[in-house]
Amino acid sequence: MMKISTRFFGEVEYTEEEVITFTQEMPGLEDYKQFLPIPLEADSPFTYLQSVDEENLVLLVVDPFHFFQDYDFAISEAAQLELDIQNVTDVEVRTIVSVNEKQSEAAVNLIAPILIHVRNKKARQLILHDSPYSFKHKLPLPIGESV
Repeated sequence: MMKISTRFFGEVEYTEEEVITFTQEMPGLEDYKQFLPIPLEADSPFTYLQSVDEENLVLLVVDPFHFFQDYDFAISEAAQLELDIQNVTDVEVRTIVSVNEKQSEAAVNLIAPILIHVRNKKARQLILHDSPYSFKHKLPLPIGESV
């Protein structure tokens, strides 16, 4: 067991196997590649990604299909090889949520989904070019409410 101190969750114990490692830098977060997933609640589509290296860095991510059932994009062959994706069941998709003081205005970045291989814990953020999506799609419900 290893431990990290975090700003929002206090001291957190984790194992190396739980850590998600990004194979490429995320724009704006070039110095941070390892994150620990911390679920918001047991059945919630939301998860926190806590940086292993920076206690103040935490991202709120969500399963976009929970709110946008017709969300669709292609995973490039390069990304499939990089993450060792053999089957669609190998990968989870998450999108970053931006929240300001009004939770009812929370938005999700559908133009840059995060792919996480469920077994090897490799991850990569894709940038979807020529896409109908944007980086600020309004969530249909306030955070904490479920459909």
